[in-house]
Amino acid sequence: MDNLAKSCLDAGNGILYRDDRQVAELAVRKACGDREEIHMTVRGVSTE
Repeated sequence: MDNLAKSCLDAGNGILYRDDRQVAELAVRKACGDREEIHMTVRGVSTE
């Protein structure tokens, strides 16, 4: 899960935030099911 989380954070670089070092909190959860999915929610984005 940590590798998947890092990939998601890297994907947001330059799009959701300047750098993933700006992410102050991260929650990761694994659930088994029929489909493979990734859901990301970004809150509290600041341009400072």
